[in-house]
This record gives sequence, structure tokens and C-alpha cells, in this order.
Amino acid sequence: MRTLLIAVAATMLGLLSGACSTIVSGTDQSVTVITDPAGAECTLERGGVAIAVINPTPGTVQVDKSQQDIAVLCTREEHQDSTGVISSTFESMTFGNILFGGVIGVAIDASSGAMNQYPDSVTIAMVPESFTSNAARDEFFDRRIAQVDQQRDMALASAKASTKCKKDPEHPDCIELLKQIDAARDAEVATLERQRASAVVE
Repeated sequence: MRTLLIAVAATMLGLLSGACSTIVSGTDQSVTVITDPAGAECTLERGGVAIAVINPTPGTVQVDKSQQDIAVLCTREEHQDSTGVISSTFESMTFGNILFGGVIGVAIDASSGAMNQYPDSVTIAMVPESFTSNAARDEFFDRRIAQVDQQRDMALASAKASTKCKKDPEHPDCIELLKQIDAARDAEVATLERQRASAVVE
């Protein structure tokens, strides 16, 4: 199993399409799983136990709020299996809601203060099993990496705009969050490069 940082990273880099959290009262909430392309089957697990299956994507399920992250495994014909993490709010950071999911998307609601909140939606990119040429393969992965970098920049901007970072950019929590965002970007790019290496060119 990946470390929490790598898992958070792998998902952090996929939420761009839709991810801004809203405050949800109560002990459960709705989470929507989207795949690109659609039509995948995704299993959601928490603590090693399956808690929901979405087939086909996109789909929405109700989940109990928890401090535990939710692992997502998606399968689709003619695509590599793809994984992601629906991350619970980082309680210790007290930055409000930090949303991670798929191949990046992070939004920070510094004013919310909601605890144990999952993002409303997560988008997971499905990587084709094969490509028609090396150029097509590289174009796909180069585009994904560019998206990762763009979303990393958005995440850093959101973090720096949060109340705590604006008040004290040198605060340990602020510095740690910025480091984790950069580490998440690096981990996701490494994952994409491994997928590039294993992709079949027909």
C-alpha cells in the first residue's frame, strides 16, 4: 500500500473538474465519482472494506463522514486500472477543507472549519491500455502532466490565500501544507511516468 502522502498525491492530482467543497451537516454526505472517460466501474473502500460500488460512472453515493480516507479503484475496458483517494479534511492543518482526488484537484475553504469532510466529487483519469503511436502516447501523458502542474499551481495559490498562510506564511502548518502539495505533484508525475512506460504502443 502506498504511504498516505503518495495516496493523497495520486488523488490530489485529479479533481480539477468540479471540486469545491460545501459544508454538509450530519454524519453522512454525498460523494460523486467521475471518470474520464465515463463508463467505468469504481469500488470505494475504507479501512480495507468495500463501502460502495458505482457502475457505471459518473455516479453518486452516500458515505459516512470519517477521518479515514476512501480508496477508489476504477476499471474500464481497454484502459489500465486507475486508483485514487477521496481524502478527508486534514484536521491537524486547520485549513478548512482540502480536497484531493484522481490524476489533481485541490480547493481550500479556509473559512469553513468543517471537520471530517470529503470533497463533493472526485474525477479519476483512465489511462488507455494502448496507443496507436509513440507520439500519441507521449501527447496523452504530456497533457496529463501539464494538467497536474496547473492544478498544483492552483492548490498552492489556494493554500497561500488561506487565512493562516496570509496571517503567517512561515507558520509550520502553512509550510508543511505547501510541501505536501509539491510532494503530491511529484508523486503523481512519477505515477504517470510509470504508466507511460507500461503503456503498449500498437
